[in-house]
Amino acid sequence: MQQALNSEAEQQRLRALESLNILDTPAEELFDRHTRLLQRLTNAPVASFSLVDADRIWYKSSQGMTLEAGPRQHSFCDYAIGQQALVSIEDTQAQPEVAQAALAKQPVPFRFYAGRPIKDRQGFCLGVLNIMDYQPRALSGQEAELLENVAELIEYDIHLAQQATLDPLTGLSNHRGLLNSATHILALCDRSQCEATLVSFDLLDLGKINSEHGHEAGDLSLTAFARLLLDTFRACDVISRVEGGQFIVLLSHGDNVDILMPIRRFLIKLRDFNDAVQSPQMLNADISYVHYEKKLHGSVHELLSNPAQRTGVDNESLLDYQAQPA
Repeated sequence: MQQALNSEAEQQRLRALESLNILDTPAEELFDRHTRLLQRLTNAPVASFSLVDADRIWYKSSQGMTLEAGPRQHSFCDYAIGQQALVSIEDTQAQPEVAQAALAKQPVPFRFYAGRPIKDRQGFCLGVLNIMDYQPRALSGQEAELLENVAELIEYDIHLAQQATLDPLTGLSNHRGLLNSATHILALCDRSQCEATLVSFDLLDLGKINSEHGHEAGDLSLTAFARLLLDTFRACDVISRVEGGQFIVLLSHGDNVDILMPIRRFLIKLRDFNDAVQSPQMLNADISYVHYEKKLHGSVHELLSNPAQRTGVDNESLLDYQAQPA
């Protein structure tokens, strides 16, 4: 039961997953010790911890079988996150929702499956803790409790990791989170010959709002600005608040993308927001951007730390801008 990929909840879930920066990364002892414990205590042939991306399953840890990635559609894990709670399937071949899953149709199919969704503190399902067996069986009460307990341990470890890379006010990536994500994305762009663009937003008058109306009003301005960015840009874009009123968006895209168009969409949303609110909540920002070039920038730090390389945006002119024909 794959969720609609264009739904707001699914986009928010994918952003939360992306912020972990662990998709496409190898197994780690941090999670392996949990799946080893679960496999041993439930006597299951296979135990795993998977992450559910937009259209695939990435197995971050697996015991008893080498699992790396697979399609999301019809998968056990997609069914589990759709239920939002612990699920147990005594015989996968007798349940139509999962009978077409790749793991249920392999030469030696898995007949039993139990999975408990792994959630972040906002309640978004990031992945699933799973146990599987080649024989049909029932999940005992003790095994269900073990799944719950080990899942809570994984969620705690994820929460600690998120604390280190997220801005507590806006929920966006902080500077450390941006560095982690940007390193991964730029390396991927280098390998796949994709383009990347960094867009910087400097929120204006934040100090004035804080001094004249209090820090609570300033915090409301920051969270409102963050929401406008989230509403404008894609789930695969890295959106971060690096310090104070400075926000950074890192986009990966094809070489024929007009980067001014998403910035223009943001300015339209910003204008509509300002039309609907009263001062001091009206927002404005200096905006600039720079296209990533491996030979010119060399590293993530160079791309982020050299504002002189960025091209400024005339906000008023861009509101009237139309895309140029290809």
